[in-house]
Amino acid sequence: MASGIVARIGKGILEFVWNLNYRTWRPHLKHCGRNVAFHGWIEINDPQNVSIGDGTSIHSAFIQGAGGVTIGEHINFGQNLVIYSANHRFEGATALPYDKELIKKPVTIGDCAWLGANVCVVPGVTIGEGAIVGLGSVVTSDVPPLAIVGGNPAKIIRYRDKGEYERLKSQKKYFSALR
Repeated sequence: MASGIVARIGKGILEFVWNLNYRTWRPHLKHCGRNVAFHGWIEINDPQNVSIGDGTSIHSAFIQGAGGVTIGEHINFGQNLVIYSANHRFEGATALPYDKELIKKPVTIGDCAWLGANVCVVPGVTIGEGAIVGLGSVVTSDVPPLAIVGGNPAKIIRYRDKGEYERLKSQKKYFSALR
């Protein structure tokens, strides 16, 4: 009995934090679609440059938005996502190891992508529609639509079945991680 009460209190605290994150970030984002879910702690730098599409779910993340980050619709992110859209200038810099100037490069993540836990995305990368990025991957180059990638740096392992993907998409069969 006591463990049930503790579990309900814990769930209530988590829901409070999630709702606080959502209310904190939504008004500052360039765009925040409908049914977006923030789970865990979310930190977004330069949120005015970050767009998040409908039905997207983010589970604890750091998003550095200086160069622009566009996140499509119906995307699920695992825990501890890291996205950078800018990096320090070290070539032609006025100081070591780098100077204050940022090299900004936008990051785009296509609709219906799935990025597993502990994924890191570097500036200038596009992850195609329906792509899957395996847990712990470091994405240093573009990922084609429907590709399944993994590793450091992330490499193509195989592709999703295009017919199955198109069928589910046409039927609007989207997984929702909303509570």
